[in-house]
Amino acid sequence: MMFIHVFLVLKKRKFFLTFLLSLLVVFPVSSAELTKEDYATALKKWEQLAEQGDTDAQNRLGVLYSNGRGVPRKTEAFTKDIKVAIKWFRLAANQGNVNAQNNLGTIYEDGVPGIPKDYKEAAKWYMLAEKQGNVDAKANLGVMYFEGRGVPKNDKEAMRLLQEVKWKLKAQYTMGLMFNEGRGFPQDKEKAVKLIREAAEFGHVKAREWMQLAAKQGISSAQSYLCRMYFLDDDTEAVKWCRKAAEQGDLDAQYYLGKKYETGRGLPQDHAEAVKWYRKSAEQGHIPSQKAFDEVNPGVMLSAFQKGFDAFVKKDYDSALKVFRPLAELGYVMAQSQLGMMYKWGIGVHWDSAKAINWYRKAAKQGDAEAQLQLGFMYDRGLGAPQDHAEALKWYLKAADQSYANAHFSLGVRYIGIQGITINYKEAAKWLRLAADQGVAKAQYYLGLMYDNGIGVPQNAKEAERWYQLAEKQEMNFSGTHELDIMNSEEGFRNWTLLAAEQGDLDSQNLLASMYSMGFGGVPKDDKESFKWLRKAASQGDAEAQSVLGFMYNLGKGIPQDYAEGVNWFHKAAAQGYANAQLQLGASYAAGQGVLQDLKEAKKWLRLAAKQGNLSAQQLLEKLNTVNSQTASASLLVPTMPKKVVKASPIPPKKIASGFPSKPINVRFRSSKPQPDDIAVIIGNADYKKGKDIPDVIPAYADAAGIKNYIKQSLGIREENIIFLKDASQAELIATFGSETNSKGQLYNFVKAGKSRVFVYYSGHGAPGGEEGNSYLVPSNAQASLIDLNGYSLKTLYNNLSKIPAKSVTVVLEACFSGTSQSGSVIAKASPIYLKAKETGIPPNITVITAGAANQIASWEQDSSSGLFTKYFLKGMSGEADAKPYGNGDGKVGYDELGRYFKETLTYYARRYYGREQTAQIVVGK
Repeated sequence: MMFIHVFLVLKKRKFFLTFLLSLLVVFPVSSAELTKEDYATALKKWEQLAEQGDTDAQNRLGVLYSNGRGVPRKTEAFTKDIKVAIKWFRLAANQGNVNAQNNLGTIYEDGVPGIPKDYKEAAKWYMLAEKQGNVDAKANLGVMYFEGRGVPKNDKEAMRLLQEVKWKLKAQYTMGLMFNEGRGFPQDKEKAVKLIREAAEFGHVKAREWMQLAAKQGISSAQSYLCRMYFLDDDTEAVKWCRKAAEQGDLDAQYYLGKKYETGRGLPQDHAEAVKWYRKSAEQGHIPSQKAFDEVNPGVMLSAFQKGFDAFVKKDYDSALKVFRPLAELGYVMAQSQLGMMYKWGIGVHWDSAKAINWYRKAAKQGDAEAQLQLGFMYDRGLGAPQDHAEALKWYLKAADQSYANAHFSLGVRYIGIQGITINYKEAAKWLRLAADQGVAKAQYYLGLMYDNGIGVPQNAKEAERWYQLAEKQEMNFSGTHELDIMNSEEGFRNWTLLAAEQGDLDSQNLLASMYSMGFGGVPKDDKESFKWLRKAASQGDAEAQSVLGFMYNLGKGIPQDYAEGVNWFHKAAAQGYANAQLQLGASYAAGQGVLQDLKEAKKWLRLAAKQGNLSAQQLLEKLNTVNSQTASASLLVPTMPKKVVKASPIPPKKIASGFPSKPINVRFRSSKPQPDDIAVIIGNADYKKGKDIPDVIPAYADAAGIKNYIKQSLGIREENIIFLKDASQAELIATFGSETNSKGQLYNFVKAGKSRVFVYYSGHGAPGGEEGNSYLVPSNAQASLIDLNGYSLKTLYNNLSKIPAKSVTVVLEACFSGTSQSGSVIAKASPIYLKAKETGIPPNITVITAGAANQIASWEQDSSSGLFTKYFLKGMSGEADAKPYGNGDGKVGYDELGRYFKETLTYYARRYYGREQTAQIVVGK
């Protein structure tokens, strides 16, 4: 089976979700814009410009006349006037306007009432537009050369043009025909079917007809396509085509046929038949089938693993591997850990540290203590991955939390300095004692040495002798106390991710797309490469990838901008129930961007997204409901211009400045049992370059990362229940917490009434604004002079939080609201405001902890690595505030204890470093 490499999938998904949200484009709509008069206004404005020779205005007039929008009318209905449209198109086209040239070509190719088809005239205008790089003209002209319409047949020229725009469905379909017939390309039936199938899956009518014919002719991939196409809507047809393709060995079809047998849709329910088909494709590396096989066969894996282990003990490694590998790829943790050990030592396989760490990581994530221990060992030594002592410690502690004796011993050894870690004999003695008490002979021996020499413990010969004797009773061999030092020839993270992506692993393809998009993981920033891998993931049916691909087409990232193709991908993802794609599809129909304007269709998709709690869809739907389909305005984006539309201004992906530290302070927290219903929002606003006249908050990223560690480890909040924002804009704050008039933001939708506890953290600027001196969180794109307009009011924040039906809400603010900060003045010429608890109006059930009083500055560490408040909040909550002289040592940190701790730490160091007062405020709402 192929190797499936998944690098920290949960982190990747979160990152990939952040990447997706950074591309999100929601088209603004207001009821004031949705009037017929806007067309007339646009017509009047563009006529003036057109008469002055503005080619863009001339082309726009052509669009209005060709669609009958805003032009003089004889009846209440809009009146199209193609001849007038052609006049304006021709004026612009003759002056070189590429969009007008393409529009003329389209009119003459398709033919319209009063204007017959004229392929030669169409080809003439397409040629002019193609020379200027117009992608639609290239695709249209390529097809004309292939078919010999308007131009002589020319496979070489068709191939040249179509390859340049091969992402266009029309081009994909035609290239598929060329491969099928051996025209322009060497004949390749398999490649032909692949291209045509992909075009068919995304709506190309002729491609779908071709696939139907190919399936009837017995081509398995075409049959598999029909199997998937009918799967949800027509059980009888789905079963027929799934069976035909499955019997020819198509892995997808075998999986879908298994699903039909499992659910009893289209044929009698038959568990044994479902297992049979899942097994066939699972054994050949089909990941969905492997997972399905595991779900319908609980308990089978343990007996299979035992057979493999028996073979391993007998040194029949080939037989063992035949058992371990498929079980490991199915997610069976014991097999994953066993494979990690075999690759680590080269037992039965070629030694390979990279493969070892890969399998150990998968098992460790599932909670296997031995795998966690070995993962820590390999990170400590740089085996299979770059050396990373902090990452190693993380995995050692995870294993130790399970009272795993060998993990206790390894932690003890680390602090003796044997592995190049900073020596800490006291810490070493603590961990070695835990291991020694559980009977680990090596730990007993080391502890004896420490007592013998008074290292890390008081010198005590009697105690030393006791530990020596315990070790000797186990006949311990002291000659190889540590594992072998293995020299690693790792192929590297990038190479393994690339290998898995090329073998079709969906997660690796998505991860590689993110790596190229942002330029991390050993690869340069390259939008074209990002597009390439995202397209592969999307073509496998991944809804998230399909939706992001739609955004890339809309924004022209890594590919020429193409709204129609964007709509195709949104359609695919939306059909799978992906809310963001449903939102974008609805917005596209509403605006007529990449598709004919259709408010009825727009509302259909927006309702589906709104039902899933998508706030933007709800808001857009409310605005659309105030109008009817005949009064939709071109100002939604210029809806009737499929060939050239006004480009929406996207929210650009956030770039983390290189000068901002991101590594949090090293604090260990007491582990907490998982709290599946609790929710957290973490915001780190460091980079204020998108705003105006506002300095950066250097340590905000690192502080946010430290808080994330705290809530996951100490509060037990799951990754998927964390809303994590970097450099949040005003729009993102509203989307998260709600607005002044609508309190139901994303956080509200995440909360389970009466069950969830909510934790909110913000690191960034705070400031006063307006004549009343209200306090505001400062978004990353704010302007200093307009804080009361583009800030986010604390009053709104607290009010909206009070409406959330949570058990409790805790707000922690690493910010001050005086208008000044350590990095400079936030608000020019602002006077400090003084807010007391009762004046801020903290509602009941909400506790607010802030960095200082309203007239104080939130101080940073001297090297700007963290905020002083956040640093001592984390250290205090780790247990330091519970210890004497601040607390009572009962294992819990109370607010009174935290307050005393802040005074002795935060307040002291702010005065020592900068000579200023900073007193943390803890206010419990009443």
